[in-house]
Amino acid sequence: MTKAWIVARHEFLTTVRRVWFIVVTFILPLVFAGVGYGMSRAAHQAVEESLAPVRDKPMGYVDLWGGLKDNPTYRKFETEKAAKDALLAKTIGTYIVVSQDYMSSGRIDVMTLRRPTIMTAEQPPLPAGLRDWILDSVLAGTSVPQVNRAKSPLLIKPVFLDATGNPSTENGEETKQRAVAAYVFFVLLLTSIFTSSAYLL
Repeated sequence: MTKAWIVARHEFLTTVRRVWFIVVTFILPLVFAGVGYGMSRAAHQAVEESLAPVRDKPMGYVDLWGGLKDNPTYRKFETEKAAKDALLAKTIGTYIVVSQDYMSSGRIDVMTLRRPTIMTAEQPPLPAGLRDWILDSVLAGTSVPQVNRAKSPLLIKPVFLDATGNPSTENGEETKQRAVAAYVFFVLLLTSIFTSSAYLL
């Protein structure tokens, strides 16, 4: 082997190492993040598509408690058997049973024909306005401002104080941005170290 060939080989390997370092430090984490984001979006879309046929049909309810307000959006059934028959006939997408001791237990059973999956077992197919309707029923006779405040009871605004007790000029968003930046650089450094070490070995 000539000296020129050895030098050229050394320069080529050095270039390869530099490119590899850049790839594993910056490009590879972005690829993994993109794959993770894509899988998350696909899973979310699959869940929404599985819920759509149920949510497109009206929801039924059986009020054993006896305190729910009439709501034309939902179909009321006097017995659980009538609600179940409507569900089996697919005239409703799902129905709820409000327990007789609802005020003390808060129990509401959600009946659906949709089989649970690992991603949807804890996400019953319920309409968006159900919570507000039940809250309106519980707070029947209460003034409108009180009902609205009960629907959104906490509007938290943290105020940070410095050592003298005065409001600090430090911004919570800036703190979050610094923490995220530090975490990103930590992941990049960790990926670079482990991948480069493996490459050298």
